[in-house]
Amino acid sequence: MYEISKSEILILRAVTQGHDTISKIQGATGLSITRTSELTSELAEKGFLVKKREGMQKKIFFSENKHCALLRQLLTSELKVENIITDSKINILFSINHTPKDPARIAAETKLSADTARKYLGELKKFGIIRSKNNKQAQVSPSAAILLSFLQEYADYINRKTLPAVASKGTMLWEQGREIIFKTPVKEKVKNAIPTAVTALSTHGIDIISEFSYYYYAPWAKTLRNEDIAIHTILLDKNSIRYLSYALLLLKKTGYKKGYLLEKGKEYKIENIIKDMTNYLSGKKTKKPFPSQKEFKILCAQYGVE
Repeated sequence: MYEISKSEILILRAVTQGHDTISKIQGATGLSITRTSELTSELAEKGFLVKKREGMQKKIFFSENKHCALLRQLLTSELKVENIITDSKINILFSINHTPKDPARIAAETKLSADTARKYLGELKKFGIIRSKNNKQAQVSPSAAILLSFLQEYADYINRKTLPAVASKGTMLWEQGREIIFKTPVKEKVKNAIPTAVTALSTHGIDIISEFSYYYYAPWAKTLRNEDIAIHTILLDKNSIRYLSYALLLLKKTGYKKGYLLEKGKEYKIENIIKDMTNYLSGKKTKKPFPSQKEFKILCAQYGVE
C-alpha cells in the first residue's frame, strides 16, 4: 500500500516542476487522465500530496509532512530516485536502514524471493546506496544522509497510519524501521500483533499487574523468542530498573542464547545494557542501574523464579 511506483515518481516530478492540476500533470507525464487522478489520490494517502479547491479547480500541492519535504530534496538531487525507492526496493531499504542484514533475512522481512532480494540489493549497490559488511550484510550507506532521513520519516508516517488499524486505542512506545512496540488498555481488541514485554511474561508464569497490554508489530513478524520479549521489555524504558528487572526475571527463568541476545541488543542500540545483563546473570559485577543481587533474589522468590 505504501510502496511508491515509477508512475508516482513521474507525478511527483511534475508537481516539483509546478504542474498543479490533474490536466497539467497528465500532460507532463503522458499518463491517462484516469490514471493520473488515481495516482494523485494514492499519493495523498501516502502523505506526499494534498488536493485543495481553488475556485472551480482542484489544485495539487505537496503536503507539509516531513517525509514529503525530504523526498522533494531527493527528487532535485542527482540520485536516480526512480531506480532506488520504487516498488519493493523501498521495503529493502526500510529493512536495512538501521541495521546491517544478510540477504536471507532481508528476503524474509520483505517477503521477496531470495533471488529477487539479491537482484535488488545488487542494483542498489550499483547506485552506491548500500554498502556490504564483510560482503555478507547490507546496510544503507551513511553517505546517503537525505535518503536515510527520508526512510526514517516515511517509516514513521506508515507506522502511525498502520497502528489504528491494528489497535484503535494503541499508543506507540517505540519504533525502528517498520517495527513498533505499542500499548493498549487491557482487553482492547488487537489485530496481527504479538503480545510482548510485560504482557508476554505471564505466559511464563511471571504475572505482572498492569493497566495496559503491550504488543509488538512488524509486517513480517509471526512469533517472538524469549530473548526478543526481554529486549522489548527493556525498550519500554531503557532507564527503568523495574523493566530491566522484569527482563532479568524472564531470562533467568527461561534461559537464553547469549549470541542471539547480544546481536539483538546491537541491532536495537542497547548493546551495552545487554552485555551488562549477561554479566549480571552470570554473577559478575555490573554498573548501576541494576538491582543488587540480594534485591534480585527477593524478586525471584516473589515471582517464583528459581
